[in-house]
Amino acid sequence: MIQKNNQNNVQKKTRKKRWIVLFTVLYFILFGGFCLSAGYSLILPLLLFFLGLYLSFFNKASVKKFLHLGLLLTLIVSTAHVIQTYTEIPEYYVPVAGIGMLTMLLFNDLQLAFIMSLASSVLVRLIVGGDIGMFLTFFIGSLAGAYTVRDARTRGKLISAGLFVSVMNVIAILLLTPNAASLMTTHFAINYLYPAAANGFISAFLVVATL
Repeated sequence: MIQKNNQNNVQKKTRKKRWIVLFTVLYFILFGGFCLSAGYSLILPLLLFFLGLYLSFFNKASVKKFLHLGLLLTLIVSTAHVIQTYTEIPEYYVPVAGIGMLTMLLFNDLQLAFIMSLASSVLVRLIVGGDIGMFLTFFIGSLAGAYTVRDARTRGKLISAGLFVSVMNVIAILLLTPNAASLMTTHFAINYLYPAAANGFISAFLVVATL
């Protein structure tokens, strides 16, 4: 009886490994094909693969949680792709902070929110071709949003979190601009300041609409 149970366990583990290998191959084919067709770096699928590997090793995500996290990253990647490819909208309007906020609200896990904030910031920065300043702005805003919505139960709290994200985005933009003269230009306001200020509220409304 014990031997039969052991054989069943071995068979289940073998089938599970086969499914994992199959999904991994399909993931690289589909996401790698998307990156090639869109002209994006193939570092993107590799980055997400190791992110999933990390979560798997530390038992931070079940299959269901993997699907939820994958959907969140798919949403932000798709949004960044559409804005970059089909519009003239400044990239700072991409609601990256919404991913960190949603992760915190759905899973109440600070470490997971940190990882998702980092991953979404890196992905969007690579897709839109931004610089390190863009990454830092998105990352700081995402962390600010994630930490602020912890244990949030009302829409008012979510809107307040959006306001805080906007404030942190603006502060990050100002600190990352060494040339004081450029701060007073219309170009800076339209392409950096206004989008950074609006980003938090857009992220908050996205979260409210999603939940």
